[in-house]
Amino acid sequence: MNFARIALAIALVFAANTGQSETERRADAAAIGAENHPQILARFGGEISDAALRDYVAQVAEKIVAVSDQPEADWQFTVLDSAQVNAFALPGGYVYVTRGLLALAGDEAELAAVLAHEVVHVTQSHVEARMDAQADDNTGEMVGNLLGNLLGGMLSGNESPLSDAVRDTVQTAIGGRMEFSREQEFEADELSIPLLIAAGYDPIAAPDFLSAMRDQHALIARLAGRGYNPSQVPFFADHPAPDDRIAKAAEIAGAVRFVVAPDRGLERYLAAIDGMIFGDSPAQGYVRGRAFFHAELGFSFMVPEGFSITNTARAVRARGPNGAYLIMDGGRDDGSDLRNYISRQWVAALRSPGQPPLRARRVRQLTINGLEAAQTMVTRRVRGHRENLTLTAIRLNGSIYRFMAASPRGQDAAQNAMQDAVETFSALDADTATQLQPYFLTSHVVGQADSLATLLASAPDYDEAVAWFAVLNGQAEGELPPIGTAVKVIRY
Repeated sequence: MNFARIALAIALVFAANTGQSETERRADAAAIGAENHPQILARFGGEISDAALRDYVAQVAEKIVAVSDQPEADWQFTVLDSAQVNAFALPGGYVYVTRGLLALAGDEAELAAVLAHEVVHVTQSHVEARMDAQADDNTGEMVGNLLGNLLGGMLSGNESPLSDAVRDTVQTAIGGRMEFSREQEFEADELSIPLLIAAGYDPIAAPDFLSAMRDQHALIARLAGRGYNPSQVPFFADHPAPDDRIAKAAEIAGAVRFVVAPDRGLERYLAAIDGMIFGDSPAQGYVRGRAFFHAELGFSFMVPEGFSITNTARAVRARGPNGAYLIMDGGRDDGSDLRNYISRQWVAALRSPGQPPLRARRVRQLTINGLEAAQTMVTRRVRGHRENLTLTAIRLNGSIYRFMAASPRGQDAAQNAMQDAVETFSALDADTATQLQPYFLTSHVVGQADSLATLLASAPDYDEAVAWFAVLNGQAEGELPPIGTAVKVIRY
């Protein structure tokens, strides 16, 4: 995505044209959003195909827009086909939520809280203000790399070593400006709660969703075998600490007194998302334990023991112990010699700004499970430390698949484990491909004969399924809500 172009446009339009009329300012903002909307779709797996679910989200959004500061503006709400829990906005009224966020939200009111938060980011010109502030700090070059985390979103992207590196660079480059972002988040929370109330929703939905988001991040960390520290999660690195934000939102919402009970819309919400894919879709491939399968592209591989996988629209990332990580991505095969591809294209692209050119060791040709491949090793300096990279390119079905195994210098065991993982890459047989199916969310009303064991009997990992059931339904882990309660259940 051309983030540098977006950042430059924002800086030029909103820093230089302060004398514009409101109509002119909105037109320029809309132009920025419209130009970059296709790139957002490409980055996050496109828009979901379920027209009924798209219409439902739009209807909820319309209730919020109607009571906002800009009810007459041309808004566009998009549900992205991504398993990540994410929501963000671009200038000009372009608001995005992901399929993963719809899975996490507990009811319609919580979805409305997210949409209201994003609407406020737009009406208060938060995105433009951030970019303008960074331009004043002469960080325009940095802005291009940071916009993905600074889009004015309620949430931010995946947890990966790459986003950790970005976060560190942000804090080094613009320091106090991250505090400015926190102030904006608190403002968006504060101003969005009155929108919820005006639209007829329960304002407690705002802190409820923030709590669910905190619990989800903690669960992901636990399942990956690492401790949970909010400051190490990209979202909480550039947003207020979760407990502070939840407490402030709860304080604002709790001060409201209602004559008529506000709406939560649980039944409508569960009916709308019933049958929605949970987690990875066929077009994105499937994570199953330590394995990754892509039936449409026809390949599979395993990550090492102790590594956790994150699947995104652009790459599959696996994080391991002691700073080791493995990234797999791919692209169109241009027919070039794989050894030349690695040495002349890939290695050159890995050079960090201000660093000398990287030197690849001997690039060797090899075969991996009958597939043509090439491999080399490179050492580079990252944040003051030396990092060893093993680069492997594999040719399959008109594409080149790339594995980058990275670890701090001296972590030979991790490098060996990742190399073994790369060698599991293979073409997927037709029988396995046809058996692969996505997981789905289904709505269920708890009955007399139900238990967690019966509801989750088909789960491949019962303990993990119990944990996800708790997070998705706002329950204490291991507990089933009372008979007659409508819940979300993952259908495996």
